[in-house]
Amino acid sequence: LCTAKQFDFHRALSLARLPAALRAAMQEVSMATIVVPLSMLVLDNTTGAVVLQPILARTSPSPASADVAPACGAAEAADQGDAAIRTPCMFASSATVDRRRRRQRAALLTRCAISGRRHTGPAPAADTNTIEAAVLSTLQQQLRSRDAANRAAAAQELHGSVQKWSFHAVGCRVVQAALEQCSIDDAAQLAAELRGHVREAIEHKHANYVVAKIVEVLPGDQAAFVSQELLPCVAATVRHRFGCRIYCRLIESASLHPDTVALVEHVARHAGDLCRSEWAHFAVAHVLEHGMPCHRAAAARSILLLGAKMCARLAQHRHGRGVIEAILLHGRRGDQLAAVEALRSGASLVALAQHEFGYTTVLAALRSQACPELRVVLAASAPQLRGSKFGQRVLQELDRPRHKSLDSTHARSAMDFIPHFAAFEQPGMVC
Repeated sequence: LCTAKQFDFHRALSLARLPAALRAAMQEVSMATIVVPLSMLVLDNTTGAVVLQPILARTSPSPASADVAPACGAAEAADQGDAAIRTPCMFASSATVDRRRRRQRAALLTRCAISGRRHTGPAPAADTNTIEAAVLSTLQQQLRSRDAANRAAAAQELHGSVQKWSFHAVGCRVVQAALEQCSIDDAAQLAAELRGHVREAIEHKHANYVVAKIVEVLPGDQAAFVSQELLPCVAATVRHRFGCRIYCRLIESASLHPDTVALVEHVARHAGDLCRSEWAHFAVAHVLEHGMPCHRAAAARSILLLGAKMCARLAQHRHGRGVIEAILLHGRRGDQLAAVEALRSGASLVALAQHEFGYTTVLAALRSQACPELRVVLAASAPQLRGSKFGQRVLQELDRPRHKSLDSTHARSAMDFIPHFAAFEQPGMVC
């Protein structure tokens, strides 16, 4: 069965010359459901009329049923047409034709439903997506309720289905809401259902948000299974587009837990290899910003040991520049000075300030105020910098008034001022 749009009237001579049986069928059935591929039209050399030999013998109503035919609805006509087409004939069917027939059948049923006609074919199966949407909508309403009993009932309803809904586009949002709204005990029981599936969930486009919510909401001991399952595959996790985000949430929420410390130590040791990765450089920069002092020092040392030329290349790299900027903004005073010296000896500061990616590294060096001589060198090259779009941005930073604050000066992060962490920076101490 094909639609009227697929019927080429220009190549089929004219509508008036079609057989009378086909014209009667057009009047009985709407034009949108005519069954006429052009390949089935044959020109009769004797009469000069266009005949439809393969189908008319099967679809023409018999004399006995001619009086009953006008009472048939569009759905009954479609049933008869489908049965006729399914009859073996000289024209072989294909997968494309079958799909087209199914689409047209669905469109016909929709028109019958709109017009109020009764469909005599088999009853359609229940829509699974509709049922799931209704269940999830009910759970969402219960979780938004102010009554703790409703939230507890929703959590009880989710028991045994957390893994299923975590990989669902809408269900993952319901699981996140349950982890956030329910009590710690209920949230821990729900999160425990993902044990053994953390790696699979992290790589999924929906379930990774559930893992991130587990890390954010639950205490370190109850979310420790996430770090434990990631230990054998740390490098692959931080190189993944979703895994790097889970790693950053672990550093922010459970940085003192032993399993998380093991993850951070691995990335700090291999920071030089990971800093050029598209996604892993975010994890390295997060260690340099939020890690413990010993981890930040280890990560900076791993990068600076690459050499001055490699550091200059990293400053001009699309991904590596973020790591150099993290050292300049959040590193220790000695690491900041070493990074600036590596940049000055590995490349020209003026050329770096005019580079598409390198200028952001120069801006970070100016904001850290680790080396005041940089302002003098760059100010002397102002005429050259004005000729570049990126150099002009560096000059705008030079014109801003200098001020000291915890965020913009060489002062280290707040963790450096806690006496507990100061012991890690003593000479000879091993983290």
